[in-house]
Amino acid sequence: MTVRALFRTALLLGALQFLPFDTYNHRAFSQDASPAVKTAGLPTVKEGTKVTERTILLRPVAAEVTGESRLYPTAAEMRPGDAAPIILRMNFEASHRRKTISELEAKEYAKRPLEEIDSKEIESAESIFIRSELRRAVFRQTAGWQYPIFESPHFSILLPDVQETRLYARTMATFARAAIRRNDLAKAEEWLLYSNGLARHVSETPFAICRMVAAAEMNDALNATAELIQHPRASNYYWDLTFFPESTNLIRDAVQSEAGGWENTVLALKNLDAIETESQWQKVAQEIQDNLVMLGDSSFEKKSDYLLLGADWVARSREQLPVVVPGTDASSAKMSPAEVSVRYWWNRTQHFGAQIESCLLLKPHQALKQLYSDDSTLEQIPKSEKIVKRGLGDLPQRMHVALTLLEQHVEMLRTIESIRDWSAKHDGKLPTTLNELTLAVADDPLTGKPFEWSLSENGKEGVLKGVVPVAADKFYENSTEIGRVYTLRIE
Repeated sequence: MTVRALFRTALLLGALQFLPFDTYNHRAFSQDASPAVKTAGLPTVKEGTKVTERTILLRPVAAEVTGESRLYPTAAEMRPGDAAPIILRMNFEASHRRKTISELEAKEYAKRPLEEIDSKEIESAESIFIRSELRRAVFRQTAGWQYPIFESPHFSILLPDVQETRLYARTMATFARAAIRRNDLAKAEEWLLYSNGLARHVSETPFAICRMVAAAEMNDALNATAELIQHPRASNYYWDLTFFPESTNLIRDAVQSEAGGWENTVLALKNLDAIETESQWQKVAQEIQDNLVMLGDSSFEKKSDYLLLGADWVARSREQLPVVVPGTDASSAKMSPAEVSVRYWWNRTQHFGAQIESCLLLKPHQALKQLYSDDSTLEQIPKSEKIVKRGLGDLPQRMHVALTLLEQHVEMLRTIESIRDWSAKHDGKLPTTLNELTLAVADDPLTGKPFEWSLSENGKEGVLKGVVPVAADKFYENSTEIGRVYTLRIE
């Protein structure tokens, strides 16, 4: 099983029993038979794009800092200790938790409008989590997952616990939605805190795939947050959303970790000059080839695409190695087929990998432009060197896009909360421009520019937009745009 097989992996682990828990948030409301909350529906994806569209029923409320709500754990609240043993131990303390989660998943509550979910049924399932233990884990400073980084082949390290947390976080977002439906906003905030706190711990391991899972978990919680802010008695969560980390902080160490993936998988790549015999070169070539096959890619249609010892690749390697490594004309002519193919493949993989890594460390909007333009580093790789592009993979780039879109999600919700604050102080009106807002808002990480804002003629509806055009198949298959659009309606 590989890192790329993460999303197909699931462990049949334990379930949990309910323990009493007193939340620090005492804004609990009566659970009416007919909930007061009304939302404008679930987010949808515009056809032919990766643009998420959603309508928000805006109920103005000022963004006062009360300390009563919390959607993301803060540094001041952290306590020394390791969250991983707490989370992992909970997996083995009961037997029916996976069954309960699977039953909830089968009913697809995450895809149902808030007004159509059975909040009582979901509430009865909440006992599968020990909330006091979740809080204890969320507020631990670190999570030492003890992955054998630098001790096992990078591409073969198993991550079953990360896949398990994906189910937990999605389930907790469902619990939050059910609490909103019951008008129990304190409980909704609590479940969102746990979901985001769990995602924070998942993101601490510098695997790109872990960062993508964490982004998916936070996006689930943020979708539920968008329903929470539409409740007539909801707080303003502007300050809570400020605590979410910027994507740059999550990208840097993951990019640098992934850059060492090949050397930590095929150890001989760390010092090719130490290889002495042809059989050793052939063994290294075969090891690289096996890992290329394992990584999987639909663009490789025939077995010869993987072969470092294929006649075409050996010939290209012997011709091009002296070009990319000046002064090796004589030595490359004497190299065996295995040696010249490995040396050339590794040189090209390192060369293009370093350029991609440098791009990924730029500001998100700058990196997106550099990575996916028609003259980008990836486009410069000749078609005859598909095997090099295969070795580079696209996981760090996909992580970069996912985390940039996550940051945009956070910043758009925070902008909405700033608008809601302004509206509460201006008789329920909407601002003409974002420059009128009192609470500062960030630029769109996708563009590096302010979000687009337009107001209807009657002033009752505004559109907040963060969308960029992309070349087809650069980010997502068959997508020509990525981003988000929120339509805000005054209620």
